[in-house]
Amino acid sequence: MPADHKNSHTKTKRVPRQTTTKPSYYEGESSDGDQTQDHDIIMQDTNLDGGDSQFTVEALKTEEDEAIKGIKPEREEAESSTANSRAQPDHDTLKTRQSIQLRLHALEAEFKKKRDEIFNEQLKHIDEEIKAVREGTHPEFEERLQQIIDKREQMLEQHALALNYQRQCIQKEYEAETLRLEESYQAQRQAVNDRLIAEVEERKRKLSEDYESYDIHNDVAMDGTMRTHTQRRLRTRTTQEVEVKVKKQKMSGPSVSYKLCDSDINEDLAEIGLSGFANRKSAASCNKKK
Repeated sequence: MPADHKNSHTKTKRVPRQTTTKPSYYEGESSDGDQTQDHDIIMQDTNLDGGDSQFTVEALKTEEDEAIKGIKPEREEAESSTANSRAQPDHDTLKTRQSIQLRLHALEAEFKKKRDEIFNEQLKHIDEEIKAVREGTHPEFEERLQQIIDKREQMLEQHALALNYQRQCIQKEYEAETLRLEESYQAQRQAVNDRLIAEVEERKRKLSEDYESYDIHNDVAMDGTMRTHTQRRLRTRTTQEVEVKVKKQKMSGPSVSYKLCDSDINEDLAEIGLSGFANRKSAASCNKKK
């Protein structure tokens, strides 16, 4: 039975449990709660008889409860120690924090100083630019002014060309209108001349016809007797017999106008005592019209 005893002894040999060591939050410090040793709650020797291990359910439950009750306080103690270590930093941490704050204050002061210097420098530069612009020596001002001058010259040149073109157009229009008016004047002048010449010729022709058509005489009978004689034929008069007085006598009195109506002629002749001659003359003119 030595082999059986050896096997039973091997089975009952306990295996040491590994211990977990929690890292310390700060160097050089450690706490009792940082290291915990887990108990074997499964494998427990209850009775060793003949080299065999016997386990019971009640023993396992009891050991498990005890292990749980032992682990909880250890965890609570570890958490409390961690909180205390965070709440109470060491001297090195405070010193480091103070040095960092001092550096931050120095950087802030240097930044403000640089900011003021940059602001003053830019303000001075802006004042110099304003002064240069007012004096007309600013480079950008001169460049923009040159662009405006070039544009103005270009516009003036365009307007000058447009003015010359309009002048030429107006000159040509003036010359054309002057020529048209001259032609119209010459035409109207010629028309007036022709019309006046025609009127004068018409008056001359009518005067010639009147002279040839009418025999203007004023016969005055000294003894009141009338003599008849045959008609004297003229060049343009029609053939007809007109009774006239035998004795003709030219008078220097006014000429008789035959353009009057018959009643006016009879009245005039009646006043001078030639009513019979007027009646015969009117009868002859009526026969001629017929």
